[in-house]
Amino acid sequence: MKRVFRTFVALPLVVLVLIAIPALLVSVASANDNVTSAVEQPGPPPPRPPHHGTVPPPTPRPIPPAPVPPRPLPPPPAPTATPASTPIPQESLLIGGQIIIKVIGDRLSATIYAFTEDGRLYRSDLDGRAWYLVNSAPEVDDFVMSAADPNVLYSGAGINCSNPTATIAPMYKSWDGGETWEEVATGVNMRPLLASQFDSQTLFAADCSTVYLTQDGGATWTPRPTAAADNLWNTYVPEALTSGSLVGSPRPAQPHWDQLYGIGNSTQDEGVVAFTGDQGETWANITNAAQPPKGEKAIEASLYDGGQIWIVDSKGVWTTSDYGVNWKYWTNGLKQLTRAYAAPLNDVTYTYNGRLYLATDVGLYMMKTPGAAWEKVEDTGFDQETLLSFLITESNPRKLWINGEDGVYSIGVDLED
Repeated sequence: MKRVFRTFVALPLVVLVLIAIPALLVSVASANDNVTSAVEQPGPPPPRPPHHGTVPPPTPRPIPPAPVPPRPLPPPPAPTATPASTPIPQESLLIGGQIIIKVIGDRLSATIYAFTEDGRLYRSDLDGRAWYLVNSAPEVDDFVMSAADPNVLYSGAGINCSNPTATIAPMYKSWDGGETWEEVATGVNMRPLLASQFDSQTLFAADCSTVYLTQDGGATWTPRPTAAADNLWNTYVPEALTSGSLVGSPRPAQPHWDQLYGIGNSTQDEGVVAFTGDQGETWANITNAAQPPKGEKAIEASLYDGGQIWIVDSKGVWTTSDYGVNWKYWTNGLKQLTRAYAAPLNDVTYTYNGRLYLATDVGLYMMKTPGAAWEKVEDTGFDQETLLSFLITESNPRKLWINGEDGVYSIGVDLED
């Protein structure tokens, strides 16, 4: 009995020892494995002492090939500025609070340039409804523009033909709408007169003795006419040129570059009116021989009626509707004005419904129907201002721009009557 009891007690102890000792050995082995693994992992390198020798030069990088210059692209569209508010006619027009002192454009283009009193040049491609700055200090203060490409501009005052000791007067050209200007070496002492509405590289200019034509943007010039013996411009200093239209062309008519009219004045202030149908190779004198104009200032040709032109001289407005075969002299309504002032008439323009406007030294005059008396346009706020020239565009024919001696004005044009 005692033997059985001892066996029953000893057997569990043996089992316990057989289980516990291997487990303990496995645990110790695992711990040893962990310690070995931790020792074999490389740690961060010890910090190096500061280097006190010569700093080695950096490794040279390969030099990339020079980039190919990009092809010149046209200037991006100009940002649309906040439109200048349209003031009442009694005030000069403004851009950014600055008075506009001159507007320049072409009847067949919606692009208008404007100089402000602080010397800046602005541009509008929306007939003046919105403006953006082109140049804050342009080298020029006047130019002619081609409707074919409003970015191409020509500028040059020419020399004073009454002063033989006048200094050299350069001509300038801009390809980028007035942002930059370059001198036209071949155009010294010439004044741009008329740029073609079909080709921006075709331009008439003049000096004191003749008219010149370029068809390559000023690189070369040809006197017009080429034969000096036939050159009436040797007697009359060229004053202005304008282009007319073909008979029966639709409205808005397209001007005909081979139908040009020019005016000039002699040293005795006697005027001449000339016509050319071959780009100036020959000129026909269409002046009224019985009573030549005196002191011509401006000429305008109709886009709607072939052979219809108007000429401003010191006392009135000459007009012909048949290429100079017959002339009329409209002075009714102007006699009191021309008696008080030596040469108070400056420019003339027209609307397609037949109304004429006349810029004078004492405000604006209008003729409602051909042959009627000139009437003073009252209550404008510039009734007594000196008005110099006009601009009206076919894309906005209801607005007449007026360049004055002290600023630019505008009025609405009634086209219903």
